[in-house]
Amino acid sequence: VVGPSQALRTMVREFVFFAARRPEFHRIATFEGRADNERIDWLIEIYIRPFFEFSTGLIRAAQAAGAARPGDPGQLHYGLIGLVTTSFVFAHEYRTMTGLDPFDPAQIEKVANLACDFLGVQTCRDAPAI
Repeated sequence: VVGPSQALRTMVREFVFFAARRPEFHRIATFEGRADNERIDWLIEIYIRPFFEFSTGLIRAAQAAGAARPGDPGQLHYGLIGLVTTSFVFAHEYRTMTGLDPFDPAQIEKVANLACDFLGVQTCRDAPAI
């Protein structure tokens, strides 16, 4: 059994690697999210809401254990999404402006650690490899 901090770190790490492997998911969600329509409603119900509920539940549990930064779990969740997905979704721009390849494994690890730092949990290096 893992504690809330370890569970949150593992979730963050898995989310970062998912976002790096599938940047098209967040590109589609961003595009579809510009208007109310049945496509975004479907994405919300099938993919977005389950992850939101899982993520905010882990954030709340880690907060209750004193292992995550205080704040509204929903806002922290969306802050996490922005922090994690931006370099992958805008890979060409990111690469052009920083000179870094966001898909380089070392850069992906840095995003995971930055995301854990954002949430106030120990570095994601402590999370199990996936």
